[in-house]
Amino acid sequence: MLKRTLPLLLTALLLLGGCGSAQGKTEGGGEAPTPTPVIVDGVVIDSAEISEASFAADKAADFISLADYKGFVTEAPADTAVEAGNSVNIDFTGYVDGEAFDGGSAKGYDLTIGSGDFIEGFEDQLIGTRKGDQVTVTVTFPTTYPQHLAGKEGTFEVTVNSITPLSPFDFVNGVINGSDVLSYPADVYREVEEYFDASAAESGVSEEEYYKALGYPREDFIRSRARTLLTNMAICAAEGITADSEEYKSAVLKNLAGYGFTSAEDALAAGFKQLELDYAAYYDMVLDIVQRYAV
Repeated sequence: MLKRTLPLLLTALLLLGGCGSAQGKTEGGGEAPTPTPVIVDGVVIDSAEISEASFAADKAADFISLADYKGFVTEAPADTAVEAGNSVNIDFTGYVDGEAFDGGSAKGYDLTIGSGDFIEGFEDQLIGTRKGDQVTVTVTFPTTYPQHLAGKEGTFEVTVNSITPLSPFDFVNGVINGSDVLSYPADVYREVEEYFDASAAESGVSEEEYYKALGYPREDFIRSRARTLLTNMAICAAEGITADSEEYKSAVLKNLAGYGFTSAEDALAAGFKQLELDYAAYYDMVLDIVQRYAV
């Protein structure tokens, strides 16, 4: 789902992943500890230099060495038990006082266990279940919920339809972290940098407070978004998809449809930034690509 503003969009996406640096020798001859990677929303922060060369689809390999993006596993073996980090597809119906309540049911919902997307305790109670299991999950609704639910005990009848080792989002983050950024093309990096600095300037708070609210230091935050955008652009380029492609244009329009726009030009005239259109479109296309090659 496309978020209403780019900062929310960029902080909502992506996910899990990590990598370590090679160990080095200390002067005393022992092994130096492996540095803990800096991770922003699941994206490992690198220190690649910024190149003045412009990004071009046919030159993507000059900037990044892509990890394998064709190994996404769509479903775990039938006897697999759900673990934290798995994505489960579920049907569920919620009840309070024995009655189903509005907004408490769905079919074919994809949920990553441990994401915290659902009410506290819900996801934990699915750990250990298997495909085809039907379970009753019991929760207590927070007092901040609507009055007809606040503070009450609820039950959910849940059917586990399928289990995926990683969600598509988690897999894409793994590809982003596994890809080696050789350098950042200045036009890609600075587009991200300028957008967020402009957003900070317009926010009504200091730049420090703005990035603190986003949860990360400025440089780390910008690098995480630039790395994500560059990787996704490079994957699309490897598949022959560029900003001139019909597939790109279709992805942009699909995202904008929820806002009532029928063209990118209208959205830009209304205040959307090109980066907002690019970031969402390239990410959505990469999600489709990895699932196209799924095993």
